[in-house]
This record gives sequence, structure tokens and C-alpha cells, in this order.
Amino acid sequence: ANFALRPPGGLWRQPGFVAGAAPAAAAAAAWAAASSVPWAQDGQCTLCSKGLDGIHEQTETHLKRVAAWEEQQEGRATGFAAPKEPYLAYMPSDEKDPNSERWCKCLLCNKWCQDETSHTGSLANSQGSKEHLKNLRNYGPGDAWWQLNVAAVRNKWHPVARAQPKAAPQVAPPRPAAPPPAVASAVAPPPPTIPTAGHDRPLPWGWKTAVCPDSRATYFFHATTKQTQWHHPSDAVEAEAEPDTEEVEC
Repeated sequence: ANFALRPPGGLWRQPGFVAGAAPAAAAAAAWAAASSVPWAQDGQCTLCSKGLDGIHEQTETHLKRVAAWEEQQEGRATGFAAPKEPYLAYMPSDEKDPNSERWCKCLLCNKWCQDETSHTGSLANSQGSKEHLKNLRNYGPGDAWWQLNVAAVRNKWHPVARAQPKAAPQVAPPRPAAPPPAVASAVAPPPPTIPTAGHDRPLPWGWKTAVCPDSRATYFFHATTKQTQWHHPSDAVEAEAEPDTEEVEC
């Protein structure tokens, strides 16, 4: 960003304007009204609580505060990406206010990073302040102190996204096998059953069945009259007919 801002509207070209000198009150009001920078309000620099006069905007203090302000705006827009070094983290400047400005802190030394050299490096590439170098030698990933004071705190403000398990690919269920084509049966169907004189028909009162031990044929006998015959008693002639007196000889 170019912080060497000039008064708008060609004010610096007007007669009586001296470079480096504070402009008149009217010029300052014109500058404040025309200024569109977010940290300017009512002719005042909200970062430094000083009036905008064309000179303050180029001071080293103001430029540092603008750079810090821009860093905060970028961090809020991107979610404060985790610093490269595993012992650094962007943490709220006010521990009681999670929404306060987030500053870079060295968790190894428990100090805010005021510059780019005091809290950097690794055990293999030792850099930084004496205290930082000592902590690099004494602590590291894997030991209990590091896990509690460095890894846990960093993960709080820069949580590591866990890889989601991949869903199993959807496999279409197998299609049922097509039925085989109809084939004419080479085996002739069994012949129809010809009903025979059934012995399972109800018998008149007193009649029973028995099996001839020699021919294994079923015959009928009357339990009272001791009458025997080969045909079913129901096949006999009607009541007016003569009773069948055929004897069974086995």
C-alpha cells in the first residue's frame, strides 16, 4: 500500500502550499472530507488519534499502525491462517475478548512477536533471541510440555481440519439372472391315474377290511355275521336284491 498520500483535489498545487508544512484549517478540512481511507473519520486518524494534515500520514508510527491494521483486516477476511512455524499462533490480544485483535504470539516463549527475528527458526536452523533459542533446545514436538503449552493452544486457534473418511463407492446391486429359455420336455407326462375300487370309502355298519396273507389282497368281512367278500359292501345290489354270500378263500 502507498501510504505517502497527498491532499486531494490538487490542494498541494494551490498557491501558498508548502511541501512538508501543515496546511491551513480549511485545507485540513478539505483533506478530511475527501479522504476515503477506512481509518479516517471526521478529519482524524482513528489509528493514532491525531488530525489528518498530510504530514502525520507519512510518519513512521502511523505507517506501522496502518500496516498492523491492514494485517488485521486481511486476517479477518481469510480466517487468520496458521503461521508457518508450529510454535506461533494468532491469538486475541485480550484474553477475555475472543473478538479482539489477534496478534502473533510465540507459544514457546509466551511472548508477543514484536519483530520478525526474535521468534523464528527451528532446532535444525537455530535463530531468534537467546530465550527463544534456549526454548528451542529444551522443548519440541512429542514431549508433554510442548503438547500442553504449544500444540494444544495452537490447535485451539488454528484447528487442524480432519480428513473426512471417503464414502464407499455406490455399487449397483447385481441383476437377477435371466430365466433359461423354455425347452420342451423330452419326458412324457405320467398317464392319468385310473381310479380303482377304493377301500377308503366308508363301510356300512359292522363291515371291516382285512388282508389275505397269501395274495396280499384286501377283502371285506362282517364282524357279526362273519360274512367275507372281495368287493366293497357298498357295491352290493340294493336292499331288495339278494345279499352276496360269496365266501373269501385265501
